[in-house]
Order: sequence, then structure tokens, then C-alpha cells
Amino acid sequence: MIKFKKAKYKKQIPTQYRGNPLIEALPPIKDGDTLTLEMLKEPYYKKDEINQPPEIKQYSLNKIFAYFHPLDMHIEYAYKIDMMIREGYVGRNPREKINPALSAENPLDNSTDYDSVRSTAFVGISGIGKTTATKRILGLYDQVILHDRPDNCLQVVWLKIECPHDGSLKQLCISFFLEMDKILKTDYHAKYAKPRNSIEEMLAMMTKVASIHHLGILIIDEIQNLSEAKSGGAEKMLNFFVSLNNTISVPTLLIGTLKAKKLFQKDLRQGRRLDGKGGMVWERLEYDELWDVFVEGFWEYCWVKNQPELTEDILETLYKESQGIIDAAMKIYALAQHSAIMDGSETITKESIKIAAKKGLVYMRPMLDALKSGNIEEIIQYSDIIPMSFDEIKSKYFSTTAILRRNIKQEENEKAEFDEKVYKAINSLVADGIDYDLAEPVVEEIAKKNPRLIATELSYKALSRINKKTKKPDKTTYSEDIIQLSLYKEAKESERTVYSLFTENGITLNPLGDFKLGKDA
Repeated sequence: MIKFKKAKYKKQIPTQYRGNPLIEALPPIKDGDTLTLEMLKEPYYKKDEINQPPEIKQYSLNKIFAYFHPLDMHIEYAYKIDMMIREGYVGRNPREKINPALSAENPLDNSTDYDSVRSTAFVGISGIGKTTATKRILGLYDQVILHDRPDNCLQVVWLKIECPHDGSLKQLCISFFLEMDKILKTDYHAKYAKPRNSIEEMLAMMTKVASIHHLGILIIDEIQNLSEAKSGGAEKMLNFFVSLNNTISVPTLLIGTLKAKKLFQKDLRQGRRLDGKGGMVWERLEYDELWDVFVEGFWEYCWVKNQPELTEDILETLYKESQGIIDAAMKIYALAQHSAIMDGSETITKESIKIAAKKGLVYMRPMLDALKSGNIEEIIQYSDIIPMSFDEIKSKYFSTTAILRRNIKQEENEKAEFDEKVYKAINSLVADGIDYDLAEPVVEEIAKKNPRLIATELSYKALSRINKKTKKPDKTTYSEDIIQLSLYKEAKESERTVYSLFTENGITLNPLGDFKLGKDA
């Protein structure tokens, strides 16, 4: 027989929570430092583990992923969940004869806007740690609490299930009953999830079970799966969550990737309920002090014998390769250690971090490359990593100001390319014995008139003009051979035919003649 934690009631400081056993049985409200210590998870580690054999050390690397150090955003999230649970129980006091939340004649205390904090959406970029943080926070609560009064009731403080992959309401109900059975050892699935039961009947029973066990908060993870629901399915499920709020005041927390954000913005009613006050969006970490704190925490878990100092250079490299995604950063660090341990180098460098990121994060590579490029068209291909709504993207990237900024940037890039090819052409001429002061004005004049010419073409045309002015035919003949070789290499690199590139530059070869490449071959 399963044993449940018996309720221990604590007097509440906020007056609206007093006298309600469902709230008084919860852990006390904690300050930020206490929350940090309780959420912190530091796997067992001893420095002498670096002396273990390589085949043993590679297993120890998994400890890195068990490490969790709460950042400011995690503490804020913990307070959000705690407030949702407590506010959801206001008006659901089992000692009261009538539940005000179920009666229009006994409305909730109008002095507090309970409705605005009852449900929320939590969306974030893939790999930022939404599921891990949620698990750490829920671990602060006893999931089931046994109350002697009234009637030995079982209070389910939280229940977390995943949104079905096809957005099916029926499958959601089945998952709910199965999870309740798992933690309570009941048989709700057998009773209420019968094949002949309609979705409406199952939803009604789901609401009833949630009410009987005083469910504190219902958490639905992977809510972006609703985007795959059949026509009308997503709206129907979101409407059910709103109804659950309205009828028995059970808060719902919907967790998903940024892809889910648009689901809550389609309908004003759902947007107000689920993406308004209290809603959260986690994007990638910025490259700032918070990043330093995060990396310094897991950097201590090192099994290579020559652990390098965590320099600004390494911090920056790790950020560039992970793009501020928590999961990616930890994986890169573990992979770099694994390579160093197994190849015997026993150290981590900038280069090994880059290699680990390139070789190890195969499935994440398209997403990371899109973020690294900053190219909005590439980022849009991966909806789970879009950091803004479409309107925000339009405002930032397609407004008049944004277009002007891009045009200025394009002009700067074109000038840099122009200067570079002029520099290469002049240096080529100087290498052939042409005076710099003579070469520079000729190359620049030709480049301005023919902006599409490449450096090799520039040097060829400039040399021809200079030799005509100075009447040095021998020099021209010798230089044309050099130019032919350069154009041949250029053709191969640009995947063009040698003939087309030679023709464009006015070079005609006798097919039976003495092209030097053929002679030397």
C-alpha cells in the first residue's frame, strides 16, 4: 500500500491564504537565496577522478548534465509557479460548504486579480532548459498530500503530462487518467477512458477528477504539438484549458518551444488568458555576466588532467559555438573532454571546442548555424528558434530604418571587396617589377570603370596598359603567361570553363600551339 505525505499546516502570512488547508499544507514561501540553494544540484565530484583510466572517465562525463545552477530567470519562474498554485486554491477551501469558484453567487475576492495569474504560457528556444527547470521547481513540492480532514482527501499539488503529438484531446484525457493512476494507484483510466466514451464525456470526467483531488496546477509540456492538430483541434484544446480555469479554478501552465507562441496569439481570449500577465519567453542567453556565471558553474566538472583556465577567449568561443543555448554549451564541453580523454591529449583548447561543436552536434548544426549567421531567412526555416513574432521581425528587419541600415552595410561590404581586389592587383604588379606609384592609379581607374573584374583580370588589364605606355613588349609576353596561369586557377576555383574566362579577358590560344601549361605537362 502506498504511503502519502501527511499534511503539516503552516500559518500563512498573506491574509488571503489563511485558513485554507490546501495552501497551508504547501511549503512556506521562500526568499531567493533559499530557493537557489534548494534548486541547486551539484553532482558528486572529486578532483582525483582525473587519474582514473580513460574508459572509466568517459562515463563520468554524464555528471555534467546532472548539474543545475539556478539563474535569475529560474528563480523568477519558481515564484510564478508557486503563485499560480496558491492563487488557484483561493476560493477552493474544502472547509467551506460552498466553493465560491463554482458559484456565481459567491465570487472571488475582487480586491485581488486572481484570474490574471491563474494560467500562463511558458515558451522558449529549444535546449534552453525549460523542462529541466520545471522538474527542479516541481521537486520542491510533495506531489500528493494526505489530509485527515475532510474525509482523508488526497491533494494532488501538481500534475504534468505531455501534449499528444497529434494534438488529440482524447489522448490528452487518457494521459491525464494514466498519470493520476500512477501517482494515486487508482483506476480512473479503466473507468473513464473506455473506447465507447465520447471526448466530451472524458473531458467532463477529467474535470471531475481534478476537482476531487484538489489539483493545484496542470502542466502541459510540448504544447507546440498542437500546431499539428487537425483543423479546429488546437482551438478546442485551448478552450478546454480556459474552461478548466472557469469552472474549478485549476491553473494551467502550457510549456513549449517558440513555435507555440503563435497558437496563443490567434485568439484574443486565449491570448489574454495564456500569453498576458505572467507569461514568459526564454530566448538564448546573452553574452554577458550571466553567461560567465553559467559556464563557471559546470566548468568545474572536468576530468582532463590539464584543465585550462576559463579565459575570456574560451568563454567567447563556447558562446559562439553554442549560441547561448544551455543544452548545446554543456554538450560541447562534455564532447571536448571526451575527445581529449580518449586521444590522450588531456586538455581543452579553443580549437578542440570548435571541433567538438562541429562533429558532435550533428542534429543541432542547422539550428546553430542559422543563429550564428544572423540571417533572418535562414532562421525562419527553423520555427523553434525564431526569437520574435512575425510582426516583430517585420518591424526589425523590413522597416524603412532597417532597410537603410542594410543598404549602408552592403555599401561598406562592397567597398571592402573593392579595396581588397585593388590591393591584390597592385601587389601582383609590384611582384612583376612594376613600380607601386605607377601601378596604383592605373589599377584604380580600371577597377572603377569595370567593378565586376576580379583581381587577376585587373592586374592583367593594368599590366597591358602600362606596358603599352612604357613600350615593353617582352614584359607583356612574360606577364601574359603568368596571367594565363592565374586565370586557369581562377577558372577551376570558380567552376567556370578555362575557355570562357580566357575569352572574356581577350586571350586567344592556338589549339595546336604553345600554351605553357600544355608544354610543361
